[in-house]
Amino acid sequence: MYLTIDIGNTRIKYQYWDESGLPLKAGFVLEIWEIEGLLSGVDAIAVSNVRGIDLPRWRSFLGTILNITGHSKLPFGMQYKTPETLGSDRIAAIAGAKKLYPHKNVLCIDAGTCLKFDFLHENGIYFGGSISPGLKMRYKALNHYTGKLPEVNHRTLNEISGQSTEESILVGVQQGYLGEVNFRIMEFTEHFSNLNVILTGGDTDFLANRLKSRIFAEPLLLHHGLLYCLLTQ
Repeated sequence: MYLTIDIGNTRIKYQYWDESGLPLKAGFVLEIWEIEGLLSGVDAIAVSNVRGIDLPRWRSFLGTILNITGHSKLPFGMQYKTPETLGSDRIAAIAGAKKLYPHKNVLCIDAGTCLKFDFLHENGIYFGGSISPGLKMRYKALNHYTGKLPEVNHRTLNEISGQSTEESILVGVQQGYLGEVNFRIMEFTEHFSNLNVILTGGDTDFLANRLKSRIFAEPLLLHHGLLYCLLTQ
């Protein structure tokens, strides 16, 4: 049995896989030390660690641990100028795209704490992407960098204008977020034929039914990529 661990900016998510690569139980923990109690029966682990926290020595574990970095052996080619700075979550997403859509042009959109776009060419080469603030980060920024604007909790507001300050923030953040995603998809579609767009991350549900383009929602994209990296070592 295999275990993939995504140490994100907000939560630590884990996914078990059987020996044939089929997903089993999934969940999340708040602290990395809690993983110690999940290692029974596990043969190998692959980890994405964007926080850069020190991994504990899991004394009960005798198998392989793969901590993904830009210097790891990866199942795709790299055309990124600074692979040592490339986040392990982005690496895992691209590996997942390579596994799920081999020989395809793929745009991965990770709608999490940050909004990340990463492009894998059909020839198996990673060409890079972009990073911008995520949905909740945009709400926080408006409050942090102004004197009077409140920090608004996200709720979907399907309007083109707000009738209060709170509604104006909701409309502005949400429409700007959607506009960025739609524009980026349009840009890549114009440059690359037969583009497959994969959406993952915590704000997938908000985006999935509001985008103009056809997308594939894949909540386990990073975990698929971690497993693929593990099995191709």
